[in-house]
Amino acid sequence: MIYLILFVSATVIGFAQTGRVTVVNMIPETYSGEQSHDTEPSLAVNPKNDQQMAAVAMAKNQLEYTDKGPVYISVDNGKSWRIQKMLPMPVFYLFTYADATVSFNRNKASPVLYASMLKSTGSASRPFNVYQIPFPPPLNTTTPLPEMAAFTRTGVDQPFIQATSTTSAKDYVFVGVDDRRNASANQNRTATIDQNSASGTYNTRRVDPKPNIAVGGVVRVATFATDVDQAAFAVFFARRKLVSGRLQADVVIVADTTTGDQVRPFTSLGNGNGVVLANAVFPTATIPLGQDRAGPDLAIAVHPANKTILYAAWGDQPAANSPYTLHLRRSTDGGKTWPGSELLTRTNSKNPALSINTAGKIAFLYQRFTAITATDGWWETVVEEFPAGFAPGSAAANVWTLSKWKVSTLSQLPAPLLGDFVQMTSVGPNFYGIFVASNANMGPPPGISEFFPQGVLASRKRIGTQLINGLKHNVNNSLDPFFFRITP
Repeated sequence: MIYLILFVSATVIGFAQTGRVTVVNMIPETYSGEQSHDTEPSLAVNPKNDQQMAAVAMAKNQLEYTDKGPVYISVDNGKSWRIQKMLPMPVFYLFTYADATVSFNRNKASPVLYASMLKSTGSASRPFNVYQIPFPPPLNTTTPLPEMAAFTRTGVDQPFIQATSTTSAKDYVFVGVDDRRNASANQNRTATIDQNSASGTYNTRRVDPKPNIAVGGVVRVATFATDVDQAAFAVFFARRKLVSGRLQADVVIVADTTTGDQVRPFTSLGNGNGVVLANAVFPTATIPLGQDRAGPDLAIAVHPANKTILYAAWGDQPAANSPYTLHLRRSTDGGKTWPGSELLTRTNSKNPALSINTAGKIAFLYQRFTAITATDGWWETVVEEFPAGFAPGSAAANVWTLSKWKVSTLSQLPAPLLGDFVQMTSVGPNFYGIFVASNANMGPPPGISEFFPQGVLASRKRIGTQLINGLKHNVNNSLDPFFFRITP
């Protein structure tokens, strides 16, 4: 099948803000009439050229997205964004795609963007697909979208992609998935890593060696690569047993530090069985949080210049009457041990994301809910920055609230509002990230307000803070993807 790749221009809005933090609404001016429920955003930044970026966010299918879902493209370090309709999707289905994530290789001469997604079909058996796109993608062409067919299958959930390149400039593609095919026969060991090795060999590997009481092995992957070394790490939940009606889970770390172009077995820790970082407790039912749901929440990051330094975050609800809580811990020996107490906890928060820059600073992104009434409250997106090696319980060196909005102002949107993840990365000393938030209250530049304490830059047409379309008709507020950058 031939896929038409369409290009929509974007207005350059510039980095007019002061201070270290810049927040940008990613909807181009030509899409000012868009009022979709955007959710579950993913961001990729080219590690060899951070002018080049790409992003995806699951969006309600409107007329502008017919049979191709949007990929957000920036070639100026996030100053401006355009939409290219690239990812295949059913015509006029409810969502463009589901659980989509993106990642770059690290080949300066031949940059490639990799995208994993679940194709929205209206059934539980949504096809899992991986695509590779030479970057930047060609404009207004009728080139077939390259699909990595070996990955394609049904029966998986929550694909999370990370790509890298070897010292021989060959690409590795890792996708963590919750593979529920033949779950009973596999003793509910659903935590799986699919990979296309640098030698071109495809492999799918269940990385949990022990049986589980229930499915739900969501996997998050982090890669490490320098010009002389490479490694890959992953974190997943393993739901081991049911005690007094509550699921008892292990938070497990696996790694692969072997070299060469072969398939990676992910058996470098714990005599091949991985290492249990912590224990987590969940109810068997969904945990409600601010017209959304809490969990499963996982994040992992590796120091870009030192593969022995890892940080991992997870969420759980230790007791029925306790708040849902995010936790953060550190390893300084490549994941073999995770000594000491937790570095921090954050209650009534979800969607953790982590990144470490070349100076060793740690950025921790999450979304926090503060209830006002039984049916309303505030969602805030927060980034905390910590120095290298910070002690447990230390106050953050910097705390930035990126957005703040009230649930009741988007009552027309169905739950869950935010979805299951946000994302962060770093290139050199800079942190980059993506989240979704309400597009209400975006004022003229620099846009600093109670709702955007760091300011916000936007190309969307508006009069004051009222969104309008190209015909100057009012547009309802909704959830948009927002990009941010933190400089030294």
